[in-house]
Amino acid sequence: MDDETRGKPQGPLTDLRPVWFTVMPYVPAGTNRKNLAQQLADHLRTLTRRGTGEQYPSAAEVFLVSSAELQGPGQEVPHLLVHGWAERPWQQDDERRMVVTDFFEAVHTWFLSKLPVSATPSVFCTPVRPEISEKLVSLSDFAAHTMGALPAGWAERIPWHGALLPMDRTS
Repeated sequence: MDDETRGKPQGPLTDLRPVWFTVMPYVPAGTNRKNLAQQLADHLRTLTRRGTGEQYPSAAEVFLVSSAELQGPGQEVPHLLVHGWAERPWQQDDERRMVVTDFFEAVHTWFLSKLPVSATPSVFCTPVRPEISEKLVSLSDFAAHTMGALPAGWAERIPWHGALLPMDRTS
């Protein structure tokens, strides 16, 4: 190894970037949505790649979007927006699609393990474009983000919106 390559990463270059998607889960009526958002954000700290089993760190900010909600007997469907962050080799083929898939699977797995199956017939996740995401942020009345230690440098590089929205986890 010569002096020019010493200390530089030898694998594909990685970068910390977001993906944006909405989540519309069936939950029991009366579910504390702020706690739900915080628990989901905390859960999304590690993703697993289907097929390879590779695990990698992630972080999320989960917004409660104020909108008309679907309701059924004993159920409701809150509208959540997720900004999911991961440091990945984004220039590789299909990496963005695979990261979105990894986030979707983590969300589905969490809801199915957290809530009774009868209350969770399905969880709808849909990717959104950045400009749509920002519009949904403006319609949100609460944001929760992954709490606790993040990988080095992430806290300074992720532009959390939560400072603009109530973060009270007690209600």
